[in-house]
Amino acid sequence: MNRHLVALAALVALAGMPGEAQAQRRGGSVITPYGELYDTRSPEYRQSGGNPYRLQELLEQKEMRQQYQAMQQMQKQQQAYQKQVQDYLKKHPEVKKQYEDEQKRLMERELARPKADPKKPPVRAKVKPRGNGKAAAKSDESPATAAPDATTPEAKPAEPKAKATGPGRSTLSGSRAS
Repeated sequence: MNRHLVALAALVALAGMPGEAQAQRRGGSVITPYGELYDTRSPEYRQSGGNPYRLQELLEQKEMRQQYQAMQQMQKQQQAYQKQVQDYLKKHPEVKKQYEDEQKRLMERELARPKADPKKPPVRAKVKPRGNGKAAAKSDESPATAAPDATTPEAKPAEPKAKATGPGRSTLSGSRAS
């Protein structure tokens, strides 16, 4: 009798556990070594039908829509601010006068600046080549007078000097004393 009860209890326990197929059907994020790739539960994934190229298209469209909406919101905020400034300037004519005078001075200063001639190319400074002896030999500098580059021993930074901070103590310069 006990054997039958144990067998029945085991069958009930197995029937209550989800099957292997159900465990695989769970959705979620697809993770790669580079991070999360996409979420299989998203409406865009369902709409793409599992096609990764179509999914990328849908995600790009969604991002463009969000950028457009953010731009529209920013324009509304700018218009509200401009209206607020105009209302303030109507109520305070002395501030409006100061603002207009400052704008006028800025415009005069801008007009007084010499403009670049579009027909003339900009003047560029001549730079002498720097490098190791091979590059310096081709230029008018000798290898002895050429500027050191990162491969020469002269270009290495100097070692920090030790300085005394008290009896029997010393720390490297540039580091914090503890």
